[in-house]
Amino acid sequence: MEKIDGKEIAEKIYSRIGDRSKQALKLAVITVGATKATEAFVAQKKKAAIRTGIAFKTIDLPAEAKTEEVEKELLIASKDAEITALVAQLPFPPQIDKKKALAAIAKEKDVDSLNGGPFVSPSVGTVLEILDYLGKDMASLNFAVVGHGELVGRPIYEFLSNGKAKSAKLFRRGDSLKDLAEADIVVSGTGNPGLIKPNMLRDESIIIDFGYGTKEDGKTGGDFSAEESPKNILYTPTPGGTGPILVAKLFENIISI
Repeated sequence: MEKIDGKEIAEKIYSRIGDRSKQALKLAVITVGATKATEAFVAQKKKAAIRTGIAFKTIDLPAEAKTEEVEKELLIASKDAEITALVAQLPFPPQIDKKKALAAIAKEKDVDSLNGGPFVSPSVGTVLEILDYLGKDMASLNFAVVGHGELVGRPIYEFLSNGKAKSAKLFRRGDSLKDLAEADIVVSGTGNPGLIKPNMLRDESIIIDFGYGTKEDGKTGGDFSAEESPKNILYTPTPGGTGPILVAKLFENIISI
């Protein structure tokens, strides 16, 4: 098995972005109830903002915030002329009506493409960057998408199903994963560490792993269990795989505003 270096791919994107400090660009990220994972994701965005010269701010709400409070803050940020890009850091606490809250994000600032903005979803962009890096033709490949979340599974599956791939099959929570062996490319984003084992995949396959969760030993890991296997599988590790590319693609959306 061989790792796909997400940091190397991200560097290529940042070389395209360059220094944007002379442009009046500002990213605002709203969080509701800080967790170890959300803090890590926000820190990555802040680091990228500093690197690219894009202004950055966070809007932090407590874990007990109500939908109306989140919606209000997103509306205020959407109307703020100084803020050019707006991100709602998911997941939200369970009491938040996610669909209602996200609808408050102005489409022209919706760089995560969660409210139907005019941008390519960063997760879709990440898949495209990886395939380009590997020299793969999407139209000739059979895809399996594991998970149907807003940030990863749903936008990627919708994109692939729109005639972009040879075929695309969706696996939702609780579905049997036995048919993963039929896929050339497996894309996963469930946040369930070790869900997918090498023996479930065919030889010469590629797994693009967006999953991020805490394993039994307390360490973070992806959906793919990168245990020893005689199979020739290319995979994105966690960390260092899709994460750096996702952030870079988000900032590529910001500079396109």
